[in-house]
Amino acid sequence: MSAWLRRQNKGDLQHLADESGFSVPDTIRKNELADALDKHLQGNASHLSSKPSLSDYYGRSSSPVKKEPGNGAKAPAADETDIKVPKKPGRRKTIKEEDLETTGESSSPTTALATRTPRAVQQIAERVPLPASPAQMADIIDRQSTAIQARVNALWEKSGLVEGIENLRDGLSSVDAVGTLIALNEGLSLSRTTMPLKHAFDIPASDLLRTPRIAVSLPDLFQLVTPHFWYTSLVWGTSTLALPLLFAYFINFTIKARPTQPSRRLQYQVDPLVFHLSKFVVTLTVYWGSSRFFGIISDEVVKDINEHILGGPSGMLTGALIGVITAIYEAILRK
Repeated sequence: MSAWLRRQNKGDLQHLADESGFSVPDTIRKNELADALDKHLQGNASHLSSKPSLSDYYGRSSSPVKKEPGNGAKAPAADETDIKVPKKPGRRKTIKEEDLETTGESSSPTTALATRTPRAVQQIAERVPLPASPAQMADIIDRQSTAIQARVNALWEKSGLVEGIENLRDGLSSVDAVGTLIALNEGLSLSRTTMPLKHAFDIPASDLLRTPRIAVSLPDLFQLVTPHFWYTSLVWGTSTLALPLLFAYFINFTIKARPTQPSRRLQYQVDPLVFHLSKFVVTLTVYWGSSRFFGIISDEVVKDINEHILGGPSGMLTGALIGVITAIYEAILRK
């Protein structure tokens, strides 16, 4: 692998990969990225070496061309080799050889040191990481933030929360959902008298968690076998659910409705507007007024229902009016 690539930080390596058209994942390590990028640049040097942004790499990785001696070099002449050099005194020759040996021994460490010094400096430079510039740091932070944002978006989509919220909104955006919520509110409020809470057991105090003793109460299921539960539930269910449903089933204006756009046509088995109007009338006559349907409904049950339903008869009338307004609003939107 190129030593120049190994000295670069990950942000510069990713930039070089983008310049050379080499796609790599963001999770790849720096050494793996440098190795893969080096192979890619070496394999595509024919058309990538001309790019100015890659000149540093190819300028450092290219090896100098060795010059071979020319074919026309002259060989030493034969007569020059035959020239006899006059011999000098042996003593003088010995002194020169000793000087040459001493000179060679003294100059060899200097030459070796001069030869090895650039390599040592290069190794130290390779080991010491160079500090990144502010532009490179900003690029690294931008890449990391983009990767984190992509992962968070992927996890959010896989969780299914967006789809669940959309389905919940679609389900609640209807007149049927509004009527169901109103009925649940009244039924849960009435359960305080039909099935009151009863003490079941205690959670002991904990010195370790520093929590006090907690009393746990559960609905009294034995009320299911008492006449009070069934009588009260039947009176409320008949007056607020059964009779309005019966009227809305037979008096259904949505069957003959002809909207301007056929795609918006909506037929209900039970007319929501008639249902809430009927509920309003029955609540007004029974729980607000004094009608008891020929003595079928007792005053004690009516009083019990008025005391325990949230808001009393006024709350029941308000819920019916909300249903009427919702049904009219939906009918206007579908025109």
